[in-house]
Order: sequence, then structure tokens, then C-alpha cells
Amino acid sequence: MTSPRTVAIFARLSLCAGAIAGSLIFSSRSPGALIVAADNAANAPYTTWDPADNGGFGWGSGWTFRNQSNTALTTTSGSRGWFVGTSLSNNSPSGSDSNADGDINTPNPAGRAWGVYSNATDQVYAIRPFQSALTVGQTLRWSMDNGAVASGGVVGLRLLSNAADINSRVFETRFVGGDSNYTVVASPSNITSTIPFSREGLQFEYTLTGASTFSLKILRLSTGATQTITGTNSAAGSVVALAFKNQFAGAGSDANGYLNSISITNQNIPATVDNHEVFNVMANDPGNNPVTHTFNATNPDGDSLTWSGFAFASYMPAYGGNGAGPIVAATFDTGTQAFSWNTTGSPRGIYVWNVGVSDGEASDQGTITVHVTAVPEPSIALLCGLAIFGLTGVVRHRGG
Repeated sequence: MTSPRTVAIFARLSLCAGAIAGSLIFSSRSPGALIVAADNAANAPYTTWDPADNGGFGWGSGWTFRNQSNTALTTTSGSRGWFVGTSLSNNSPSGSDSNADGDINTPNPAGRAWGVYSNATDQVYAIRPFQSALTVGQTLRWSMDNGAVASGGVVGLRLLSNAADINSRVFETRFVGGDSNYTVVASPSNITSTIPFSREGLQFEYTLTGASTFSLKILRLSTGATQTITGTNSAAGSVVALAFKNQFAGAGSDANGYLNSISITNQNIPATVDNHEVFNVMANDPGNNPVTHTFNATNPDGDSLTWSGFAFASYMPAYGGNGAGPIVAATFDTGTQAFSWNTTGSPRGIYVWNVGVSDGEASDQGTITVHVTAVPEPSIALLCGLAIFGLTGVVRHRGG
């Protein structure tokens, strides 16, 4: 016949097995991003803007320039060209800034953006190749500023499937002279945005959402108006370069087009923290005291992680506990991720602590749950000792 104590031991082993089988991963992910390429007109070497200039980081190569005939350009002329200057120059009056945000200029040094100009006889494309084709989930960001655009002229940004061919257009967003709003060249037809003409700059975010689909967010800087447009790219093909163009916008600084703050970002994969649960801890039992655990985080991006937010979350009376007595504070080492809790004096019940981790873009929270179930049972050695002592006492009594 199986003794009650043997049953209790087997029950304890079953609880431990259940704890191992029931371990869970909990994730409370939030969106984030990782910059893989970036550049702006404040970077070296842009005191002037010349072919092959390659500022910032993460790009395939430096800038190139072409005209509508796809001929490579190496010098500027009176009819078309490129330069570094202030995007305030195409405002009316020149230099004005209604909301004092500098339009799309860099703040340090101030008054710098990449500029392109084109009169009625020629045009120019400034092309920046990517290190590799955009992948689904990646986002290209840029700032654009156009002044007055002559009727039929165009200032805008085009995405290419061949960095050496300005006609390999996959996508384009632009302002066409004579229109009221900005438009997107998409398939099967162009899309007119709700964002009206502005001399004071816009910001764009183009995200490749599928093999041929996109999402474009437009922000009008002077008013804060935004719109997100989704659609299908105008042509099949990988996006491998951007081309900022000025096509017959007109003579004079009022017709200049400006570009700045270009970047490519990956969709961040947040770190996730393991959860841990400890069953059948006996308060005051040296074999289970203190309770220890080292938290672990999985981070596919390999980002630097910061641990914080360790806090006691909850206590629930259980296993015959009534909440009487102290709940002794636990500790957590942010350097080693080691948790430790001395259960001495704590009532029976279920205890939960939380801890957080961040990769700089997103965060996750893990928990440790501890079940304090019983007071310690006498050890086998102690029971044997008591039994021997009792038998000896009986013998001595009988012998007396």
C-alpha cells in the first residue's frame, strides 16, 4: 500500500514537470526601426555638391547626375544644374519662413539643402544608388521643397530599378505646374493627394509593403497636414536608387527644387524576454531559498539591450495562505539579469514580478511567478533520528 508521504512526493514531482512543460514566451512588442542608410546636406563633403560625392553612410555609391536623354552630366550650366543652398530661397518673398522651422534646411550648419534647377530648355536628375534593393518592410524617407513650378514643369522624386537609367521608373511623387495638389505616379492610374502646393517643404515616407505595393505618408511642414496613400508601383522591378528631378520648373531661384534628409530604415525586430515560473517553493526551506533565476532576452537584430522597470506586480493568497506576514523584497541585477528572492517569512501564495527590456526602438516585458506552497517537511534523516531516539527511549524505559 502506498503511503500518504509517497503520494505527496510524486505529486510534487508532477507539479515540477508541469512547470517545465508550461513555460511561456510573452511578447508585448511595439513598432520600431533601424537606420541602415542616411545622408543630408550638412554632412561632408557637401560644401559644394559634385558628382561622386558620397556623404553619410550605407549607400551604394555617390551621387550621379543625368538629363532627360539619360546622358550623364558632370558640370552645371546656365540652363540646369545642382548646388548646396538654402531652401528658403524659393519662398515668396525669398527667405521668408511662416512657421520659423527652416523649411527642410539642416539646423547645423543652418541653411543647407541640396538644390536642383532647370529652365525651359533642359532638366536634371540627381541620382543616389542604394547599397541593395529595398526589401519589403523597408522605408525610404526624404524631405522635398519646391517653389513656383511653371505650367507643365515638374519637381519631384522618382524611384528607379536601374540607377543608370532615369527611365526605369518604379514610383514617383511630384508637383506639376498648373496643378493644385501633389500627385503620385502609380498603377493602374495616378493618385492625387489631398496635400496642396507648399513653398515651405514636405516630408515623405515610402514603405515597400509588398513585392509591388507601397504606402506613402506625406507631411506638409507649414501646416502639419498629413495623408497616407497606398497603391501599386507604376512598373515592376526592384527599387535600387532615388532620383530627385527638376523638369522645366523655370528660371530664377523661385523655381529651385530642394532635397534633404534622406534615409533608409529597416523594420525593427524587437527583443523578447522569457517568462519563468517556479512551483512548490517552501518558505524557510534552505533547499529552495533564495529563489533565483536569470532572465534571457532574444534579439535577432543584435541591438544593445537595456534592462529596467523591475517591480513587484502582485500577490495572491493560495495553498492555504491568508496574506498574513511579510512579503520580503526581491532583487534584480540589470547587468547580469539575475533575480533573487529570499522567501523567509512570506505567507503561502503566488507572487509575480515584472522586468522590462528595450533595444532602443521597442520594448518587451517578462515575468517571474513564484508559488509558495507549504512549510518545510522534516527531512528523512531527521525522521530517522527521531524514530531511533523514540525506540531507544522505549527500550530504556522497559529496561528500567
